[in-house]
Amino acid sequence: MRVRFVSGMVKVIGLGIFAGLGVACGTAPLEPLLLNYSFEEGLAGWDSRASLLPAGLAWSINPVPQPTFEGAGSTRFSLDAAGGEGAIWVQKHIPLTMGKDGLVSARISLYARVEGTPPQEPQLLLWAWGSAPFDRNSFTAKKPVALTEAWNEYSWTGRVQTSGKALWFAFGIEVPQGAAATVYIDKVAVEVTK
Repeated sequence: MRVRFVSGMVKVIGLGIFAGLGVACGTAPLEPLLLNYSFEEGLAGWDSRASLLPAGLAWSINPVPQPTFEGAGSTRFSLDAAGGEGAIWVQKHIPLTMGKDGLVSARISLYARVEGTPPQEPQLLLWAWGSAPFDRNSFTAKKPVALTEAWNEYSWTGRVQTSGKALWFAFGIEVPQGAAATVYIDKVAVEVTK
């Protein structure tokens, strides 16, 4: 089996399986799924979400041409929590080939950097599960983002419950009470194996 990386997706070639879109195959065993996102094409296919207290905090998630870890685009996450606290993230639904509920191994890795010097460290949020995150408290995988304008790699690996035919993954930032932060994220990779 041969794996070929394509911007925004990965094709697995050799068994007639197009894993980049994860076409469901009834009860076939789970084929390794490798996805790569670099955001040159923007955020088409992603849902943006926020969990804020109070609800009116200013936030945005946008594709931008600079700065980038590699390629010609990244995604900027900005949240002004000066009057509260909250989290913002993007999420995506991935079809799987399992056919029934079960545990799989999931790994998410990405590169992130902070703009300027926020007063407190924002947290990087990472998610993989059979359903989408409900709010900021849903995220159990949180990592402090280094207060530097240099790109740093962050990753999370775990065994996760799927719905058998789908897996949701998400990433974003949480900003502590009274702070504001802008974080750039690039080169997101997702790997799912049995």
